[in-house]
Amino acid sequence: MRSGVTDDMGKKAWKAVIWTVYGLGCAALAVLLAASLFGGAYVPFPDAMLPMTLAELASGWMAAGFFPLLTVSFLAWRQIGEKGGRRPRLAWVLFLPAAVCLGFLLFRASVWAAGVARTLYFTHIFG
Repeated sequence: MRSGVTDDMGKKAWKAVIWTVYGLGCAALAVLLAASLFGGAYVPFPDAMLPMTLAELASGWMAAGFFPLLTVSFLAWRQIGEKGGRRPRLAWVLFLPAAVCLGFLLFRASVWAAGVARTLYFTHIFG
């Protein structure tokens, strides 16, 4: 039989984990966004097979972080309205970091799709 104190402590621990992961995700997004905006033409690994600039690497990491950040944003959003009350009007702000990552994901996907379409087009013409 479980006591009420243990359940309450578990909920508090789970809430602390969710908000800690959300904070770390937002901090990582801020660092990657700064690297994407101000990274310039610096190539951290010039001897790589496909050398990428710091801005390209940062945008790739932001695109990859969309689904984890969306999941944590949703869990944090659910934590706000858990007390039986209504959620505040600005609760949607929790999803802004995930929306930024979605923008980078859509950009990367469109560039990839354009490259595939171009390859298929020229393969068909000159193939």
